[in-house]
Amino acid sequence: MQKILVLLFGILVTNLAYAVNITFVLPDYKEHKFWEIVADNIRSMANDSPYSVDIIHIADNRFTQYEVISELLQSDSKPDYLVYRPFNNTGFQLFDLLEEHQVKFITLENVFTPEQAKLARKPGERFKYWLNQVEYDQSQGGALLAQSLIEQHRIEQAKLPIFITGISGTHETLSYNRNNGLLTFFAPEKQITINQIFYMDFESSRVKTHFKQVIKRYPNTNIVWCAGGQMALEVLNQLKQHQPVQHKVLIGGFDWLPDAIEKVSQGELSALVGGHFLMGNIALQLIASYENKQIKVKTLHPLKFELITQQNAETYLAFIENRQWRLLDYTAYFTAGASEPYITVKGLINQVISAAH
Repeated sequence: MQKILVLLFGILVTNLAYAVNITFVLPDYKEHKFWEIVADNIRSMANDSPYSVDIIHIADNRFTQYEVISELLQSDSKPDYLVYRPFNNTGFQLFDLLEEHQVKFITLENVFTPEQAKLARKPGERFKYWLNQVEYDQSQGGALLAQSLIEQHRIEQAKLPIFITGISGTHETLSYNRNNGLLTFFAPEKQITINQIFYMDFESSRVKTHFKQVIKRYPNTNIVWCAGGQMALEVLNQLKQHQPVQHKVLIGGFDWLPDAIEKVSQGELSALVGGHFLMGNIALQLIASYENKQIKVKTLHPLKFELITQQNAETYLAFIENRQWRLLDYTAYFTAGASEPYITVKGLINQVISAAH
């Protein structure tokens, strides 16, 4: 019996030694609930993968990130692949460190300025271990949200001019690109005015503190475009509590948080764009492609955001609120030839519906 146990232990150790180890380093989700949904989707897909997957949540600042990743690379548990979201004001310190330790890595979201992007070049060119960048088309998302809000205003109040006030995130490329999508709709001849875009660092607490001054400055606001779902919820809360204007104000935002989708279903929020909480899943798909020897390095084109309005909110709410992604079998995504198409929320919902029938 003892010999059998020793043999089984030896097999287990051998399997662990040859396992592919993937570590995700993600922002903490106490303030930004979006990252908890990202992590939960990664775990659900990883359960059906042949890989060992760890998720580390850290304080959302560049100093902690560098310290944690640096310690990880020098430890006995150094991963085969690292997936993380870089900061745009740290240069290429972590890129250089990962190259030095010869750890393959994938970055989430495009946070680089055009100048930085030019210096970084494409994945695999300047930095050989940089395999890919999973990014969504932030300008497309910003425009999709603005278009939906404008169309709804035209239906409900066709004769009234549109005055949009923007509530944006942080001073970095991601927020700037979202803003650019909104700014494409500035058109005085079409009676569309963008009052101003205010930066609130994706923090609902800042919206709570400052929104009264914002609406006081622009009482003509009839659309509030938000770069984050939690900020959109706080705008709604402020308008309800203080009733600073007597006319209807349409509100929309990014991120598909259950509380926000429920407000869309009830008609209190007008639109949400999202689907990008699957970025970690797509990173897993890419790693599967590398492990299956399908591709070495590939430039991934920006992915498209999806839209929730009152017409489809109930379906998306059921999927997200009940964590229906946990019910799915992801095994097929890790087989050879299965890297594309990349996962979408609409596609996963269709899988849930098919399984139910």
